Amino acid sequence: MTKRKQKMAAKTYRNFNNGLTLIEVMISILLLMVVVIGTAGYRYYSALDARKAEKEEIAARIASLLNEGWRGFDPNSTFDPSKYVPTEIVGEDFVIDGPSAGPTDYGDFILLGSYKATVSLDNTKYTCFITMSYKDLATDGNLASHRRTALSTIVAWPVTTQETNYSNDHSYWEFKLTTYVERGME
Repeated sequence: MTKRKQKMAAKTYRNFNNGLTLIEVMISILLLMVVVIGTAGYRYYSALDARKAEKEEIAARIASLLNEGWRGFDPNSTFDPSKYVPTEIVGEDFVIDGPSAGPTDYGDFILLGSYKATVSLDNTKYTCFITMSYKDLATDGNLASHRRTALSTIVAWPVTTQETNYSNDHSYWEFKLTTYVERGME
C-alpha cells in the first residue's frame, strides 16, 4: 500500500469514530428512561406494600389480643372487648369505640358482636372494624364432658379511604384469626 492510500484509510477511519450519531444518542436516552421509570415504579409499589403490610400487622395484633383475651375469659359470661381491653396494657393508641357494623362473612359461627376500633400509629389514626364469633365443637359427641370452642375474629380496614362507618358498598381488606380452645366442663 502506498503512503497516500494509508493516509486516506487513516483519515476515513477517524471520521467514523469522531463522535456518536443521533440514533445512538436516542437509543441510550431511551434505555436510560426505561431504567429510571422502572426504578420509580418499584419504589412506589414498595412504599404502598409497606403501608399495607403495616395495617395487616396491626390487624393481626388486634385479632390475637382479642382472641387471647377471650380465650382466658369466663365461658359463662358475655365477653365485651370494649370493656375488657385495659389501657394500661395497650395504651391510649388502641381504643374500641363500641358496637358497630362489621364484616358479615363469619360462616356458620355464632355472632358475638361487631365493633369499631381506632388505632393511632405515628400520628395517623386507622379505623378498623372487628367481628367476633364462636362455634362449639363436640370432641366425643358429648358436649357435657368436654367443650371445644372455635373462637374467630375478623378485622377489616378500608382499602383506599378512611371510612368511619362500615359499609358493604366499599372494599375492605380482612384478616381472619381462629383459635381453638378446649375446656373441661365443671
